[in-house]
Amino acid sequence: MKDQIHRMHTAFTPDQPKSPPTVKVAEVPVTGKKATVDGEQITVDGQTLKAIVLSHSTGVKEDQVGVRIEAGVVEGRWYVTNLGLSVG
Repeated sequence: MKDQIHRMHTAFTPDQPKSPPTVKVAEVPVTGKKATVDGEQITVDGQTLKAIVLSHSTGVKEDQVGVRIEAGVVEGRWYVTNLGLSVG
């Protein structure tokens, strides 16, 4: 699992990222202790996460890529609890 996650790292990293990269998440509605964020609501070094994924993809168009992240509170802190990636 660790190796698979490491391989995915490139798909979610902009070319020549800052050290450390600047990550911003738009304010989204929170239901209970959960929130869902679209790939266009997250920026890494000023680029949307969706645009970054698309830049590392070949043979797909912008409307064929979807990124969805679910986050939840675990022991008082926010964590990514589910990652949805659709291509095609």
